[in-house]
Amino acid sequence: MKPLQVKMTIARDGGPLAVLDLPGDGAELRPQQLRDLAAALVRVAGDCEGRKLTHRGRPIPDERRSYQVKIVGDIRNNIDTDPPRQAAMCAPDSSVQSSTCE
Repeated sequence: MKPLQVKMTIARDGGPLAVLDLPGDGAELRPQQLRDLAAALVRVAGDCEGRKLTHRGRPIPDERRSYQVKIVGDIRNNIDTDPPRQAAMCAPDSSVQSSTCE
C-alpha cells in the first residue's frame, strides 16, 4: 500500500485538522490491510492533536507528512487455501462418538 499523504492544518474553529489522501473509491482491502490502515490513521490522529497550532499568537503554516502503512507479512501467505471445514455435530454427553467428532 502506498504511503498516506497528510496535510496538517487548522480547521475553521481553530482546532487541528488533517487532510488525507486515502485509497480511492472502490479500494479493495483485506482485513489485515484495513487494520494496518486503521493503525496508521491512529498515528495521524495523535500527531495531529499533538501538533502546535500557533507560535507567538500566529498560526503555524500547514505541514505535509507522509505515513507508511505497515503491511504485516505477505498478503499471499494470508490467503486460506484449505477447503472450508464442516462443523461436526456431536452431543457432549453422547456415548456414541462418530469418527468426525474429536
